[in-house]
Amino acid sequence: AVKAGKVPPADRASLVMDAYALAKAGLLAVDDLLRFLAGFCGEKDYTAWDALAQALLGLQKMLMGGAPEDMYKRFLAFAEDFVWRSWESADLGWEARPSDGHTDGLLRGLLMKLVSKFAAKPAWADEAR
Repeated sequence: AVKAGKVPPADRASLVMDAYALAKAGLLAVDDLLRFLAGFCGEKDYTAWDALAQALLGLQKMLMGGAPEDMYKRFLAFAEDFVWRSWESADLGWEARPSDGHTDGLLRGLLMKLVSKFAAKPAWADEAR
């Protein structure tokens, strides 16, 4: 339903935040949360991405501070792939366009932040220049 666009953006954001809260409380396994988040790959709505960013950044802090190194590396690999594929899918470009709406600019900035944090590949660095 999420990928088909049948769930409104605010509800998608709520689902992400609820799942993240369950993981923080220890009621949802981190791998289950990541499988759930993977269903949002290619998301193009800023409201949903705001929640996804909070979940990814929060998970990074949680795992960096005490998870086994292997688990943290697997999370970083997931985040890199997830963020980069979503950046490419959003097709926002590195610079503002005259046709951009307000949330396009917000989404571009948010995804740029996440790309720089999780997907720092030489390929995108060349593209940004």
